[in-house]
Amino acid sequence: MMKAIIDTDLSTLSNELGVNACVLYIFLNNPINLRTTREAASLVVASDKHVVKQFKAQHCQWVSLEADKTSAPSRSATPTLDVANLIYKENMSIDITFLFAPKLTAKFVFYSNKLCITALNDKLELIKSKLLQVAIKINNSHKLIKQSLINMGVINRKTIDILQFTAVGYSRKDIAPKLNLSVRGIDYYIEIAKITFEADSLPALIYNVNQYGLLKDFSEMEAKHESQ
Repeated sequence: MMKAIIDTDLSTLSNELGVNACVLYIFLNNPINLRTTREAASLVVASDKHVVKQFKAQHCQWVSLEADKTSAPSRSATPTLDVANLIYKENMSIDITFLFAPKLTAKFVFYSNKLCITALNDKLELIKSKLLQVAIKINNSHKLIKQSLINMGVINRKTIDILQFTAVGYSRKDIAPKLNLSVRGIDYYIEIAKITFEADSLPALIYNVNQYGLLKDFSEMEAKHESQ
């Protein structure tokens, strides 16, 4: 299920660029496993609630069309999107790369009811630096990367907890009772994470995961487990 956050920074960005609305979401450059799709927008940040409805309608169609490519021939055709009922008639998207998170890309989708998309293309390189700043700010405000990775099934909260405890010096025997796991269970989560984040050792895994901003808020996590 897609979740949406309304952020005024995107409203400001839309005004600056002369468009009506904007949506931002994170997608995987390559699928991790069969449960993840390349552009599964499980969490979006939007400039207003109206554009969320339109984005959901279009995104659901995109997902249905992608699913139909691998479905049985007898499956009924996907209904066509009713363009006449859309609030905004024109849209374009711009992808922004995170150097600190190479598996991910931030996608900005801009909507307008006037012919201004061409003007955005004309100054694309200038716009991209601004979009990177906005993406980083929104990620810091809403933990967009962390929540998107969790929602897409790339990593789960249990694994994040294990790596967070490990990063500050807890042994596997110390962590096990805190998370109601066996030591072998902890090893299992770590090995899966090594594959996902392409790490050949535990220190390398912690480093790679930390690059995505996943190993933060340790004081809150520790307090949560101590209270249980």
